[in-house]
Amino acid sequence: MTHHAIREPQALRTLHYIHTAALLSPSPTVSSNLLEGAVRIKEKHQIRTTPDLKRGMCSRCKLPLVGGVTSRVRVRRNCGGQLSRNVTCGGCDTTRRYPVVKDSKELKIERAPVHHLT
Repeated sequence: MTHHAIREPQALRTLHYIHTAALLSPSPTVSSNLLEGAVRIKEKHQIRTTPDLKRGMCSRCKLPLVGGVTSRVRVRRNCGGQLSRNVTCGGCDTTRRYPVVKDSKELKIERAPVHHLT
């Protein structure tokens, strides 16, 4: 097993499944409970999560961050003129800043799909 090999592939699949279920859950409390469980699984198996899982959850209140629904996303320039993506949680107003590379897909701010009930 190499240094970068995943120790528990089943645990990683479970993390992705829980994250997807939390994003699709209509209840914020259910979503928060699911993501807290995902954090416990990550810590138990000592798994380094991918950036999309880390950035998709508020580190303070464990609310899933969906642009335009549970969070506010802004792209701003910092003092050095570099772009940064500012994500503000809608539950606890915690702000996180992530650097944006111009050629990256992160410039496209993802918003939650709008489902029309007919």
